[in-house]
Amino acid sequence: MLDGVTSEPVRAKIDTGAETSSLHAEKLSVIERDGEMIAKFRFKKRVCEAKVIELRSIKSSNGTSSLRPVVELAIAIAGETFMTQFSLADRSEMRFPVLLGRETLAGRFLVDAEDKQVLGTLREVKRP
Repeated sequence: MLDGVTSEPVRAKIDTGAETSSLHAEKLSVIERDGEMIAKFRFKKRVCEAKVIELRSIKSSNGTSSLRPVVELAIAIAGETFMTQFSLADRSEMRFPVLLGRETLAGRFLVDAEDKQVLGTLREVKRP
């Protein structure tokens, strides 16, 4: 669950090599409204908006850096709901629409690199 984006379970990749988490965003644009930057984007055919907390230089897996909008959203993982930051990027070429980085995981979860789908598959995950 990503508050304001989807209430459905979403496949996510755990990446302890990435500092910042990333969320797939199609048709991404940043507009100014009432003196604040707002990101407008589509996620799984749903139009979403979120306040941009900063523009951050993010290094991609291929080593190139780009300036991306970063938003803060509530996320639910393993029964815990908390706020975390996501950079917005087109992840359509990636297997997972969400990448969870160190900032999201630190102090909350222990990662076992040898294990997979410890919370279950999308079919097994209990929907709200």
